[in-house]
Formats: sequence, C-alpha cells, structure tokens
Amino acid sequence: MNDRRWSLVSCVLLAAGLLVGCSDSEPSRKSAGTVEVIEPSVAVAPEPLPSVIEPSQRVADERRAAQPVAAPAIPHDLGYRHAGVTKTAWGRGGEQFWLFEPADPTPETAPVVVFLHGWGEMNPRSYGAWVDHLVRQGIIVVFPRYQASVASSPTTFTGNAVRAVQRAFDVLQTGENRVRPDMDRVATVGHSMGGLLAANLAALAQEHDLPAFRAVMAVQPGVSSIMPLVNLSTIPRETLLVSVAGDQDRITGSSDAIRIYEQATSVPLANRLAILHRSDARGEPPFIADHMVPLGTLEAYNAMHIDVADDGEKFKMTLADLRQGVFEVTPWDYHAFWRPFDELLRLAFNGEGKGARPPLSSVVDLRPRWSDGVAVRSIDLVTLTAGLQARSNAEAE
Repeated sequence: MNDRRWSLVSCVLLAAGLLVGCSDSEPSRKSAGTVEVIEPSVAVAPEPLPSVIEPSQRVADERRAAQPVAAPAIPHDLGYRHAGVTKTAWGRGGEQFWLFEPADPTPETAPVVVFLHGWGEMNPRSYGAWVDHLVRQGIIVVFPRYQASVASSPTTFTGNAVRAVQRAFDVLQTGENRVRPDMDRVATVGHSMGGLLAANLAALAQEHDLPAFRAVMAVQPGVSSIMPLVNLSTIPRETLLVSVAGDQDRITGSSDAIRIYEQATSVPLANRLAILHRSDARGEPPFIADHMVPLGTLEAYNAMHIDVADDGEKFKMTLADLRQGVFEVTPWDYHAFWRPFDELLRLAFNGEGKGARPPLSSVVDLRPRWSDGVAVRSIDLVTLTAGLQARSNAEAE
C-alpha cells in the first residue's frame, strides 16, 4: 500500500477495529508507398492501383497515434487575485483551528469556507494545495482540527468542530487586523470524516448561532457507523448540497454520500446532487477515483510552521504525519474537486442558477477532455431511488 493511502486507511482500521505501434524497421525495398511492386514476366495490361494514403499523411497519423494521451492540464492562469496568505493557529487540542486569510492585497471582507479534513489528516498540509487555491481567490478558509489525535473518540468530533467554528467567526469578527467574514457567503467542504462533519455543521448551524451554509460539498464521506450523522432534515432549503463518491473508494464507499443526499429532505431535489466519480485510465496520469485522490500536499501549509495566536498550541508532528509522505497534486485535484466546488460557490454566493435550468446543472457539466479530444468519463449522477424519483417528478409538476 502506497504512502498516499496509508494514513486514512490505518486510521479507519484503528477506529473501526476494523498501435499496437508501427514497426521501426525499414520498409521493404520492393515497395512504393504502401503498394508492393510486382515485376511481370510477361507483358500484361497494368491494373489500376488501389487507393493508398500518402506516405507523409501516414507518418503523421502514426506519430499521432504513438503519442501518449495526456490528462487535461490545470490552467496556467486561474485568476488568483491575492499573492499572499496570512496563516494563524488558534485554540488547543480537538478545538484547535487554523485561519487562512487572503493577503497582498488584503480585502476588508471576504466569503468563508470551513474546510474539514479526513480522519487523521489534522495537519492542513495534506490539503494545502486546495486550501491555497481557495484563499488566493479571495476566500477565508477556516480549518478545524476537531480531533486531538487519531485516538480521539469520534463522538467528540461534531462538538469540537462546532466550537472551533464558533470561535473562528468570533476571531474574524472582533480580532484586530483580521479580514472580516461576509456572513451571507459561507460554505463548507469536507473529505471522508470531514464530509460527514460538513453535513452535520450545515444541519446544526442555526441551533448553534452559526451563519447558514449556502453550499455544502461532502467528498467521499464516511463512516457514519463510527461517527453518526445528525438530523440532516434541518439543513435549510436554500442550501446547495453536493455529495461525492468514488468508484474505487475501498474505505468509505458510496453509502454515506447517498445517505447525506437522501436525508437532507428540506433541500429541494433541484438543489442537491449525488455524484459518482468514475475512474478513467485513458491517458496519463489516469484518473483513479480512490479515497486519497482529493488530497494534495503543499508544504507551505504545514501546521508545524504556522504562527500560534493567543492561547493556541504549537502543532506537533503526529503518527499520520510521519507515515503519510507527500500527496502529489495532479490535474484531477483541479478537475474533479476544485473546479466543481468553485462552481458550486459561484452558484451559491452569486445567486445564479435560478432560471429554467436546474441550479446545479453546471457543476456536472464541467467535463474536461483528454488531449485526444475524448471527454473524461469522470462524473455520473447517482440513480435516484424510486421514492425520490417520484418526489422529483411531483416537484417538477
């Protein structure tokens, strides 16, 4: 098992108890183009030659076929508006959190994304590339730790996350030299255990005096048998909700992604999606929709080197940090996760998608293409159950 899989796999087990190319040889000397010349022994009327491909065209086609198909690249210009990021650590233990605020230039206010890591990946570096992508667009990222260690009881996670986010908003609203949060533009995204927590936070926001989460993305959420979901029917109807599963995810599977989708009953079906990423190995690097694909390491977000504010504690290297290695950032980080979440935020924060088209249609319309022009088969909508399909039809009428 490679380093990229080890950390979350080991943590879950602990808690659960649990063409053909053309030949390079020279062509036959008795050839003209692709047609063999036969020297007749007697005079015969020449037969018309069959149509052939011009040698130059054939060579070009062979070279094109021999070139490996490449994955769609991350765009060179992502339109980042901020050259810097202000990073601070706050609090202690399971209630610790990190604030990442846009800088250079520093805005007066900014929307907020609460980013919830997977089990054992308490150090923001494991998701640093995605966090950096968000902050440089002008978004404040709150990164709750929610677990003091991999030995922490899952029953404490939701409460820890709620208290960390409450304090984070207090710091942003009242602290000196802080970017003020735009309380009308707040969203959350979480991976694995963090996907469950993202749904729980959205459901508990009103009860705990948190701002409403306009958008929720639960990426490969699980496992709810270890850390239960709360009553998701309290997620407000205005919320845009997307749950994501991967067809090669052997850790959480798809059951909790579908469960979140089905249990958020106050959210109209037009405002929620359940997505299944399907692996596609057409080119290099292949898209393998396993449990670790959303992680992308960026050392600049290593918690061990982030300044501690007030009563905060310095982050210490964990067993997960020692074993995890580096999660390579690939084009699939952008195309499968960053870009769809960007689109979800655009719809939620700008109030778009209220016309005839379903509000979330553009999230699944973002199908990139391999270098040979073939569309990546990476996103499918999970089939609705019969009951949900009936309800969807009724709402449409």
